[in-house]
Amino acid sequence: MHNCRINASWFFPQLSALAETADAEQIFLYVGLEKRNGLPVHHLQTLRYAPAKRPDITAIRQAVSTMDIYLDSTSLLPLAFAFNIHPDDDALTNIAVEVDFYNYQSVGGVLVPFRIQKRIWNGLALDLSVTNAAFNTGLPDALFTITAQPLN
Repeated sequence: MHNCRINASWFFPQLSALAETADAEQIFLYVGLEKRNGLPVHHLQTLRYAPAKRPDITAIRQAVSTMDIYLDSTSLLPLAFAFNIHPDDDALTNIAVEVDFYNYQSVGGVLVPFRIQKRIWNGLALDLSVTNAAFNTGLPDALFTITAQPLN
């Protein structure tokens, strides 16, 4: 359960925690203007705050849901997300994960990172190069099958 507290949409930041501003449990903190890999970035931190009857449970929930977001200071495009994942049986052991976004290109008016790298404990775990992207292309009806189900 503790690994479900981080937003799974890190691979496409526009669908991520950056879009969850209406959730009353989602807290956004502005950490400040920093340098990251030599670039000026706005550092944001997001976490879920849901008070529990026990303060230690509240603290664990906050810790496992914390994500650091680094936005380019000029374009405000996401450059990196950093968060922790945990062994399934241990919410207190942190495994550092960082996802970096590079080479943004405009595709149909949408800025898309054409290179995404994911690091786990500073080791490269994924190096994704996007060669093409398409938005709102429509789906043909043939992709869907409608079957009648009897009502119980």
